[in-house]
Parts: sequence; structure tokens; C-alpha cells
Amino acid sequence: MHKQIQDVICECCGRSIQDDEEHNAYHNVSPHPTDTGSGLCAECVDYTNHIVFDQQVEIVAEGLNEVNKAKFMALPFGKQCWIIIKLHEKGTLTWNIG
Repeated sequence: MHKQIQDVICECCGRSIQDDEEHNAYHNVSPHPTDTGSGLCAECVDYTNHIVFDQQVEIVAEGLNEVNKAKFMALPFGKQCWIIIKLHEKGTLTWNIG
């Protein structure tokens, strides 16, 4: 038997997307990030990551000397985000909302 894939609504752009690993970043994520039964389409993942991390990338870069700043800025965006998450976990970088 072939399992029917259900659709969910992307909470970012509002499009209907298939609820599978390829199309929904929240597929099989537990606990669900928003508990609304919605999803997050692959196209919106990059957009939302930039909303969350762009300012922190700039803050970290401003605190580095020129050599380290060039190295940090040359890293892929995902690696920059990973470093920021680790800085946050250590308490070195904090999030201010509002």
C-alpha cells in the first residue's frame, strides 16, 4: 500500500506544501516548533534563517580583528549560524527581541 502524503500550510508564506522531508522543514519534528500543525516550506527556511541570524552575524563580525573577521565572513552561512548558536549557548552572545 502506498501511504498518502498530507498537505500542511507553510506558516511563513501560506502556501500548501506536502508534509514530507523534502517539502516541510517541520516534518517529524517533535515537539513541533509552533504546535499549530503547520509547516515551513524549503523556500522559506533560508529566508527565516536570515531574519534570525543576519544581525548576529554582523555583531560577531564587528567584534573580530580584520583577519578573523575575513575568515568568519568567508564561512558558509550555515557555519556562521552554528557558531552564533554555540556563542549563545555559552552565554557569550544574547538575543534581544523588541
